[in-house]
Amino acid sequence: MNSTVLTFLESIGSSAVVSTLVIWLLHRVIETRLKAAVEHKYEVKTADHLAKLRRENESILTRLNAELERTTQQRRVEYETLFKIREPMVKGLYENLLKAIELAEQGLGDLGKCQEAKNALARLYYEMEVAAIYFPKAFHESWCTKVLALRHALVEFSTALQMRMGNFNADDQILLQATTAALDILREIKGPLRDELRSLLGVATT
Repeated sequence: MNSTVLTFLESIGSSAVVSTLVIWLLHRVIETRLKAAVEHKYEVKTADHLAKLRRENESILTRLNAELERTTQQRRVEYETLFKIREPMVKGLYENLLKAIELAEQGLGDLGKCQEAKNALARLYYEMEVAAIYFPKAFHESWCTKVLALRHALVEFSTALQMRMGNFNADDQILLQATTAALDILREIKGPLRDELRSLLGVATT
């Protein structure tokens, strides 16, 4: 009797251990499979997200490259158009400046030429005002300042010369000062201003 009971209890105990082991193993299997399924789903989502980001980046890069190409082409066309417009303007200003310089030099001994020079300088000033957008600001300001200064100097010179011609007792110092001022400005115009125009034309200065 006692041995039968003992055997029965041992059988129950062994069955409980086996059941516990089986349940633990099933739990581990299920846990492992669930973990693998979650990791696989995460990897798939991550791969899909990275692929989506890659496609979006490629699309953005393609669009930016296209916009850059359009902008570059537009700037090229604008530059070519600007050059075509400005080139004849620069040539015209250069030719007119040389004529005005010649008239101004002659005008220092001839009131008629002096008046022609003043008119030519006035035209040069307004020509640059019209063409100002096609030139650097510093060059435009320098041009207008020097051209107006030379015209003013010629006005002072012609006034002093007329006073001297009408009155031989007039102070020669006034005429000398007016002549010197005109010559000083002429040198500035014949130098840096003319050279900068020649540079814009692509002509070597001498």
